[in-house]
Amino acid sequence: MVDPDLGFAVNRTLVFTGVSAILLAAFGLIEWAVDHYLPVEGREKNARIDAAIALGVFLAFHRVRDLVEHWVEALFFHRWQLAEKALRRFVREAAFVRSPEALAGTFALALSAFVDGAPAAVYRIGEDGQPRRVETTDEDFGPMTIDVDDPVLVTLRAEPKPLAVAANPSDSLAAPVVNRNDVVGLVLLGPKPDGLDYRPDEIELIGWSTRQVGLDLRALEIEQLTARNMELRRENVALRSLLPSAG
Repeated sequence: MVDPDLGFAVNRTLVFTGVSAILLAAFGLIEWAVDHYLPVEGREKNARIDAAIALGVFLAFHRVRDLVEHWVEALFFHRWQLAEKALRRFVREAAFVRSPEALAGTFALALSAFVDGAPAAVYRIGEDGQPRRVETTDEDFGPMTIDVDDPVLVTLRAEPKPLAVAANPSDSLAAPVVNRNDVVGLVLLGPKPDGLDYRPDEIELIGWSTRQVGLDLRALEIEQLTARNMELRRENVALRSLLPSAG
């Protein structure tokens, strides 16, 4: 079992060590090749060539970093990589779910799977401003309702991004569902089964996926309201047709 902070630090260390080694080796090899195969006279010309080589290495930094990061994660952190791909795939497919209830349920399951089986609950905020639990992966996790002025909810309104929940040990992370500038829901994630903290990259991806799926949930709710409104209009027209004509 790898501590998440240690694992994340090792990940970054390996990436930047690899990038530095590749760039330094590239700089040295290019400089060696220039010295041996291109006749250059004068200190000023040498300085210009060194500057051009350094600029080329600098411009290649991001491409090399992405390549090294890909191979480091594939080699040493394959399980993390698979979990991230699964959650990103779910978010891409969320737009094709036709029921908000089904989407909320599958999203809770996807989040739980992403964090190694930690319990997850999805809340929607009603017109009264009170969050109500609509889905959970564990019936014993998360309250059915959350107070309108709960400190966690207030903090999420003020700064809508994932928040570690220290006041309640049964909840480890809260992430807001945001529509424009309003918090219209949230997800709660419990502690991981292995007892480890959430890594920074996990928190970032949870926040992103919650925002994206929240937009899909909002769109489905608007579609349902529009369909219901049209149905009521049709019923109203049908009822009017049954009324006797005015004198």
